[in-house]
Amino acid sequence: MTLQDLWYSREASVSIGTAWTPISTTLSLEADFTAEATGSDITGRCKDITIGGGESDVDLINLFGDNQAMDEKRATLRTAEFTMIYQDENISEFQYGTGSAIGSTGFNRVQGSDAAGCRTHRAILFHLEDCTGSGEEVNILLNNALLIGGDLTLSGDGSVEQTMSAKCLITDYYEEYRATS
Repeated sequence: MTLQDLWYSREASVSIGTAWTPISTTLSLEADFTAEATGSDITGRCKDITIGGGESDVDLINLFGDNQAMDEKRATLRTAEFTMIYQDENISEFQYGTGSAIGSTGFNRVQGSDAAGCRTHRAILFHLEDCTGSGEEVNILLNNALLIGGDLTLSGDGSVEQTMSAKCLITDYYEEYRATS
């Protein structure tokens, strides 16, 4: 079984919620997220998704004579970077916590924090589903992830976009797929 060759951003959904453990061994990541993560579905606003990291590099060790050995390094952090259309929901709340109402102005304010160790660990679920109805799906979960950035830009088409980055340990990264024929 193999997955289709092309996927489109309209086939992606993104959800961000609270991290949880243990990850179920009987439910799909999407079903487990729905049951456990108390998350927010931010589908329909994602333009780009890049998943990276997790490399396990190898170094060469030259020994006496002509002998050599390889030294395996520990895996790096898994990363996700995604660009979203910025709407009324403030994505910064996922990084810094819930905003507070500012009097009767109708504004909610989120204030950044430079204190290490106080951010909420998040679960970020990327779900890809083939829109042709073939049943092909991919779920990628970064659990216990920390959101590490968010560039806010005004693009040429008039939309305001926010690029978010997140990182998690390699052991908190999950990927599953369901392919048809």
